[in-house]
Amino acid sequence: MVFNSAIFLICFLPLFFLCYYLLPAWFRNAFLLVGSLGFYAWGDPGNILLLLAASAATYGFGRAMAPSAPKVRRLG
Repeated sequence: MVFNSAIFLICFLPLFFLCYYLLPAWFRNAFLLVGSLGFYAWGDPGNILLLLAASAATYGFGRAMAPSAPKVRRLG
């Protein structure tokens, strides 16, 4: 499935947005991950493990860097 295909524009994208906005806010990030993996699996299921590994590594690096991030002060 490519971004400009009819099945993506007519079926996948509207259904995805509808489900996304109907879900509770705390579950939306997980839904984005699963939906993205589903979209990429449609085109090439062989890369799912690579995408999962990259997502896990990115999440882990972000969590590791979070304590060292500078504190932001808001004005006003």
